[in-house]
Amino acid sequence: MSTRRLAVCSTVAALYFWQSAFLSLAQTKNDPARELWAALKKALLADNGDEYFRTTVKNAEMTPLKGLVIAVLPNGEAKKAMVTMSDAETADITLILPQGKAKMEVKAGAEIEFTGVAVAFTKTPFMFTVDLIKVIQIVPRP
Repeated sequence: MSTRRLAVCSTVAALYFWQSAFLSLAQTKNDPARELWAALKKALLADNGDEYFRTTVKNAEMTPLKGLVIAVLPNGEAKKAMVTMSDAETADITLILPQGKAKMEVKAGAEIEFTGVAVAFTKTPFMFTVDLIKVIQIVPRP
């Protein structure tokens, strides 16, 4: 491959990277729920994240969050919804859905907006567990 062709390919790759990063940042900046989630996750992943969770987040009612349900699993009397807040492959949140509280049917592939109480957290692998208080909205995706 010629030096000129290599330079063009490198430039195109760099432009694609920055365009993707910019679009990702723009989407986050226009969505307060995603901004909140990004700040919370950053705080939890910090060196003092475990202490921050115990003293500030645990047993606190969360403001509404939005995510994508990637799986729904049985969990004894309740169900668990695995929710991603960042990409379509990796769950960030385990949402505990008690049968008495889950008035809407939660299915994989749906976008969900919810409130709940933070009950557990692990840093590696990252998982934030929320006991559902209220489903605000479920939007099935085609």
